[in-house]
Amino acid sequence: MIRIIFWREVLDHLMSLRLALTLLITVALLVVNGVVFCFSDYDRQGEEYRQGVRRTAAHLEGLARQGVAGLAEGGPGEIHKRPSPLSFIASGREAFLPKVLDAFPGGSYGFGGFQVKIPWLLRSGTPQAPPSMGLVSDFVEIDWVFVIGFCLSLLALLLTYDGVCGERQAGTLRLLLAGPTPRYAVLLGKFGAAWAVLAVTLAMGLVVNLLIVHLFGPLELSAGMGARLGLIFAAGLLYLACFVGLGLLVSAGSDRPAACLVSLLLGWTVLLVLLPHTTAGVVGYVAPPPLDGPAHAAAQQALFEEHGLGRQHHPAPEDGRFPYEYVKVFSEFLRARLALDQHWEEERWRRQVQPVLLGRRLNRLSPAGVFQYAVESLAGVGLPRHQRFLAQARRYEHNFRQFLDERDRADPESHHLFGLAAGLSSRPVPPEAVPRFHEDLSMAIALTDAALDLALLGLFALLSFLAAHLVFLRREIS
Repeated sequence: MIRIIFWREVLDHLMSLRLALTLLITVALLVVNGVVFCFSDYDRQGEEYRQGVRRTAAHLEGLARQGVAGLAEGGPGEIHKRPSPLSFIASGREAFLPKVLDAFPGGSYGFGGFQVKIPWLLRSGTPQAPPSMGLVSDFVEIDWVFVIGFCLSLLALLLTYDGVCGERQAGTLRLLLAGPTPRYAVLLGKFGAAWAVLAVTLAMGLVVNLLIVHLFGPLELSAGMGARLGLIFAAGLLYLACFVGLGLLVSAGSDRPAACLVSLLLGWTVLLVLLPHTTAGVVGYVAPPPLDGPAHAAAQQALFEEHGLGRQHHPAPEDGRFPYEYVKVFSEFLRARLALDQHWEEERWRRQVQPVLLGRRLNRLSPAGVFQYAVESLAGVGLPRHQRFLAQARRYEHNFRQFLDERDRADPESHHLFGLAAGLSSRPVPPEAVPRFHEDLSMAIALTDAALDLALLGLFALLSFLAAHLVFLRREIS
């Protein structure tokens, strides 16, 4: 019986004008998305990334000739984030996030003929503008998230708003349930039919979009992207299932289709428009204050005075090297200064992103927010990707320092004193031995970031159907 109801509902949907109009709008928007990406600056971003990687390689090769001392003072230079090839699926407001992290020395002190460079550390950069805490940007970006999140979710409600109450009003529901047909079969058939029609509509639009991107765009779609695209499609289906269940839930509890449609449109507006903007406003009140820059500068000066650098007697070098005890004082200062600056940098970034992360947690009350964040993780864009990139860069920073320490300890002529050319090995280092940064963009990483959101989408879809079934069971058929 479920199969009969399913095919009857599918034929009804296929003959409806609302499906034809929505299919036309969906395909048109995805065509626009593909064409816009074909004329985007993705090629330029890729070339800038490759040039940046070459600059960093040349920087490291030059320092390697100066040995551990040169690498320790000069640092790894720039760390570049690879542009995502799937940015046409979800923008993630990548344009506002840093594309390059730098790890250069922070200036120097001069003590006669003795030069002390401030230790390099990984600087997280500063977003040009806070990444969007809501779902609606200041400007509409026509990507997959917009088309599925807004357009197809609205179609899901239009396909289901009269699924139960329309038949109740027409009297056909009484006839259908007069026989041995259980209510769960009726609801499951209607749910499956609406979901299948939405899946076909989405698949047609995405196929057209991918053909345009593959044939005319700057991107060659590889087999390795198939798993990501499949998961994004599955996330879209789970998201649409939430709204199919919501439409049937309200329809099962309503007496008239018009009243049901008004209630659903109001709920859609709350979930996709009002909730994100309200969340952004609430988060703005609890955002932590920025760090006190003058206080940090005072702490740096206090370290300088604590180690008595200005009161040091500056001996002349013997055989081209300064005495061990003299160099050790400056090395201890540099180690303490690095710890202070690292804590400052990490706290600065934490305060910048804390309101955004809080907003994302609150937006997960809406399936639309969960869907957006899942797609951003799978497409490798937005704040999840940037947080992962920053974490990998910090791991690279640790490995780079560890490499220098091991190389320095292998030289018995070195003083083994942190941060100073005078205290470290000057033996040349083979350029190919110097660690290079490689960002892990594997499918496993993306799936780890998206796992929670995919699970929440599945939970929302299941709960919406179960709630619709419960209401349908309790409602009298008049």
